[in-house]
Amino acid sequence: MKASNLAIAFLGAPGSGKGTQAKLLRDKFGFAYLATGDLLRERREKNDFTGRKVWQSMREGRLVSSLLVANLWSKEMEKIKKKEIFPGLIIDGSPRVMFEAKLIDEGLRWFEWEDKFKLVYLKINKKTSWDRLVASHGGRDRVDDVSEVIERRWESFSQKSKVVFDYYQQKGVSIVIDGEKSVEEVNQSLIEKLGLNE
Repeated sequence: MKASNLAIAFLGAPGSGKGTQAKLLRDKFGFAYLATGDLLRERREKNDFTGRKVWQSMREGRLVSSLLVANLWSKEMEKIKKKEIFPGLIIDGSPRVMFEAKLIDEGLRWFEWEDKFKLVYLKINKKTSWDRLVASHGGRDRVDDVSEVIERRWESFSQKSKVVFDYYQQKGVSIVIDGEKSVEEVNQSLIEKLGLNE
């Protein structure tokens, strides 16, 4: 498959490298890029109720409302649909919960991309997730505060995202990648399993 035939979402524990791999694919193959985290960071800069609520939720490691996320997606998908040729799509940072998976399905159907979809699950263990996230904070915050946020994010992922993976696995559109390997090895495996090197 070529990039223009695919709409890809990434699923994985915090620190699994979803954003890194999504950006590598975007840069190599020219995918349109829909990054939930970037959209939320942009939205939180607005000094209104929602902006302040987004800021607080992200700082505490809590999930932001799926209703808000879906609204942000819809606007970005409309921009992508206006392009003369569909460049392929990467959804980075979602779906996090089952409700978002259903919303993505609806969005893909609405914009006529549903037959192009693949879910990539970057699989890592809790220790790897923890080590990577602690390292990424680099002493910017107190260790106990960082640990609490990381633990909250891991628990949220463990409780809610397995259901999302099972859902897409049953639909036959999921791909599992060993996220414990190096960035380069993960990327090569991803390209091969998506058929982008054909």
